[in-house]
Amino acid sequence: MLQNAITKIPRITGCLAAVVLALGCQSSLAEVVLKLRENARCESTVVTLRDIVEVVGGDEKKVSGVLGAALGPSPRPGSPQRWYKSDIVQHLQARGIDRRAIRWSGPEHTTLTREPIKMVTYTGNLQPAFVNERMQNAASLNLSQAIQTYLQQVTGSQTQWEVVVQPDAKDVKTLLNRRNILEIGGGSDPIEGPQQFIVRLRNADRTTRTVRVNAEVGPPEMVVVASRPLRRDEVLTAEALKLAVLPKQRLAGQKYFTRLEDVLGKQLRRSLSTGLLVTEQIIGAPVVVERMQLVTVECRVGTIVVKSPGKALSSGAVGELVEVELEGRRRLTGSVVDSMTVRVSPKTAAVGR
Repeated sequence: MLQNAITKIPRITGCLAAVVLALGCQSSLAEVVLKLRENARCESTVVTLRDIVEVVGGDEKKVSGVLGAALGPSPRPGSPQRWYKSDIVQHLQARGIDRRAIRWSGPEHTTLTREPIKMVTYTGNLQPAFVNERMQNAASLNLSQAIQTYLQQVTGSQTQWEVVVQPDAKDVKTLLNRRNILEIGGGSDPIEGPQQFIVRLRNADRTTRTVRVNAEVGPPEMVVVASRPLRRDEVLTAEALKLAVLPKQRLAGQKYFTRLEDVLGKQLRRSLSTGLLVTEQIIGAPVVVERMQLVTVECRVGTIVVKSPGKALSSGAVGELVEVELEGRRRLTGSVVDSMTVRVSPKTAAVGR
């Protein structure tokens, strides 16, 4: 009897372990029941998981952290947008939610519509405070960047729109904190020229207000950059250049070009890597006379032209001054006329004798 009891103990222990393991697995995979909303709606420019689904059962804590996650840009007001369960599952998996922990009920897809932003009159104290130029510029930058992001979302493109906006003085202090810009709507096709946007702001007392903002929107400014690695002294051609959008902070203090034709035929004064900006400081007219090159030195006095053979002691482009050496080691300074000629003035020639 005792021996039989002893042999049963491992069996019982094994069964208990199996039961505990099964319960543990069941607990770890506790299901959350989600259901696509029949009439999904949103007011923001970004669609969140909460806009599309609702939790109808199970452990809501498993997905509470991602209910506010952004899924993508919302449609234009009045334009429907369809979402499928498979879309939601992919977003949940990307955020670390095991698909086995989700059970679905209801329809396979839903149609989302976006509500237009409602104008709200704020009756609080909006007296303009003192605003200096630095504060005005910072507020304008925050607002223009927020509008640019909004335009990228509604158009589905990464175009870096140029947005010029001048916020009202009473809104400047609020706009100094980008987080106070809660929502943006408005704008109209085509996305160029004068535009009006509706911006919802958060006040210091945590209430919100909605204001209208006028802005000038245009395509991004394109600048000339190298399309491939360029070597020093290379003469610029169309295939070596391209137009690209560069952040404004990288252009500060540099004289850049917005048209290819402004730099074609120019010569680089230093090497340039692919994608780097072509600036006025690193290009010039192409060098046509090289150092130690044999040239013709000419001097004009009225209709009389005197020519002598010489040697260039420095390199230069057309119109630049170079030093030349004549027979007898006589040195003069003249202007480059072309690849074979340097012209000196009568006064220079007389002094050099």
